[in-house]
This record gives sequence, C-alpha cells and structure tokens, in this order.
Amino acid sequence: MKFAIFGAGALGCRIGYQLMKAGENVTLVDTWKDHVEKIKKSGLYVDYNGIEECVPIPIYYPEEVTNTFDVIIPLTKSMALENVLKDVKTYCHQNTRVISLLNGLGHHTIFEKYIPKENIVLGTTIWTAQLKEAGHVLLHGVGNITLQNAVLDDTLKESVEQIVHIFNQANLNAQYSDNVMHAIWKKACVNCCSNAATALLECNLGEYLLQENGKEVVRHLTEEFVEVARTQNIDFDSEELLAFVLQATLKVKDHYTSMYQDLVKNRRLTEIDYLNGYIAKLGKQNNISVPYNDFITKLMHLKEVVLDAK
Repeated sequence: MKFAIFGAGALGCRIGYQLMKAGENVTLVDTWKDHVEKIKKSGLYVDYNGIEECVPIPIYYPEEVTNTFDVIIPLTKSMALENVLKDVKTYCHQNTRVISLLNGLGHHTIFEKYIPKENIVLGTTIWTAQLKEAGHVLLHGVGNITLQNAVLDDTLKESVEQIVHIFNQANLNAQYSDNVMHAIWKKACVNCCSNAATALLECNLGEYLLQENGKEVVRHLTEEFVEVARTQNIDFDSEELLAFVLQATLKVKDHYTSMYQDLVKNRRLTEIDYLNGYIAKLGKQNNISVPYNDFITKLMHLKEVVLDAK
C-alpha cells in the first residue's frame, strides 16, 4: 500500500518511520521548511527508545505532491484540518482510505465535508512522540491505534482490517473496534485531563499528576466529561475512567504533552477548543455545569495571548 502522512510532526514521523521500517511505501508531507529541507538533505534522525539512527524517508511540500495514495493520514493540528482536507481529496482515488487520528472531538464532521463517508476511517491512538528539533524525533513509551470504518459495512470493514494488519506489522499495536467513538472519547478524556494543565503549569505529566492537587483537578475534569459524554450517547463509569486516565498518563510520567510543546516551547496556538473547550461548549448547550473545563479553556486562551502564540 502507498501511505501518505500529511503533517510530519512528532506523531507523523513516528507512524511514517515505523511503517517504512516494516517495508511500506511511505510519503511524508509538511510545510515546515527547516524540517522538510533537513529530512530531504540528511534523512530523519530517530531516537527510538534510546536506539539512534538516521533514515532516508521521502518528504515533500504539499504543492510538490502529484500522486494518489491508498491510505492518507492527516496529522495536522485541528485548526488547520479543513484546509488540509481540501488538498487531501485531490490525492484520493476511488478506494483511498483517509484515517482520522487527531486529538480531540468533532473532527468526523469536518472529514465528511470533503471525503466520501465510505472512504473515512475513524480512529484514535495513544502513541506519543516528541520533536527535539527539525528533522529529529524522539520515540519513547508504548501505545496503540484503534480503527473503524465510518460507514458500517462488511466489505469496508475488510479494508480497514487490512490496514490494521499492516499497522501491526509495523509494531503499532492496532486493533479494529466496533465502537470506535467510545475509544475516541476515552482518549479525549486523557487529553482533557492532562494537556492543558501541563501547558499551564509548564511541567511534565508526572510533576502534575503525582501531586494530590493534580489528581483532584483530574477527578473534577473527568466527572464533567462523563456527564457531557452521556448527552452524546457515550457512557462511561466515572471511577473507571478516572483510573484509566491516571494509569495511561503516569505510564509516561516524564512525557511533555503536545500542548505543552506547542504553546510553551513553540508559541503556537493550541487545540484547546477541540478538547476542554468542546466539553465546555457541549456542557453549556445541554445545561450541564462544567466549571473546570470552562475555566481551563479560558486560562489557555489567556496564555495564548500572553505568549503571543501564532
């Protein structure tokens, strides 16, 4: 299969690198000039759980892409998704699968504006990665990927199961789910509880969640999240979800979240409106009290202004 990853950030580099090492045909696409030029010239420098190597991998600017692909994975920031999908649709053939793995909630409605629903694959991942600098990615920890075709059809399911198999050949720990929206919301809860807080506190996951006050904040965020999820016909047990959030985050306690990296390190705007902000919006629409999610959203937008994020 021919894979294209639009957005060669930390996660895009991880997935692209692991697929390429498994023998797949992979193309990275990005707009960050320093990153693209460094990889074009010297290859992608990878630190994979302490093992370092430099690998050649095709990377292009969007305007350089002329091929169609069998699988396209947009891994841009949520705010840029709509513009990226306008380009992506031109690189699709009739059977191209376009996979949504973005952090946050509500992306499927944007995908459906540009990609035929039968070509959309919904998914989520808890893999982490970190860009140390242009052309240099740090890969650590463990994760998984969960996928499901957006249109429930046995033939379409077979094509997604083929992608799952390829991902597993690349050690990406993939699985097919008959209820991927539950998994997407579950992952979103992890991000709602960890990303913004670590960006506000300018710390890693352990420094935040090994403190009792940190755990108390997570408890309140989770309780609000569960109430809002129920309005979307997605059910969680609050205590079970809280335990999952703490377990998932403390497994990688030394990790600095993507929102921390975006805002604190790189002064970039964040995806807060697709995480805590989305929960706050749905809560208000459904007359549910969401003070913690609402307050964190407001603080994040304030910090974006203070740091002059772009």
